[in-house]
Amino acid sequence: MGASFAHVPLLIALGAQFGMPTILGAQLAGGFVAILVGLFYNKLSKIFTPLVTGTVVFTIRFSLYPTAITYMAVGSGAPDFGSVKNWALAIFTLVIVTILQKESARWPLSSSALSAAIWQHLRWE
Repeated sequence: MGASFAHVPLLIALGAQFGMPTILGAQLAGGFVAILVGLFYNKLSKIFTPLVTGTVVFTIRFSLYPTAITYMAVGSGAPDFGSVKNWALAIFTLVIVTILQKESARWPLSSSALSAAIWQHLRWE
């Protein structure tokens, strides 16, 4: 399934208030919770219906929009934050990922890896 960015808003808030040790402790605790959920997955899957999980996924996705927009504008604090070049590069990368994901069913990770390589090349030109 890949890495999740669902924890980003929580970790940003924790880091701003308590610092890096708290972020690392939260990630460690989250790992233990993930192990426990995995052990009891069959019993828990009866409780979490598609309606419940769909609502949670929608809420997480909606809460990540500010982070995604900031990343597309090349991060807050950058001297060229939000420039037309950055937005064009972000949209170009999104189009490349979408096309490669649709066309490369045999290599599911190739779209992300190739688009990251293209992005790095264009970003530093």
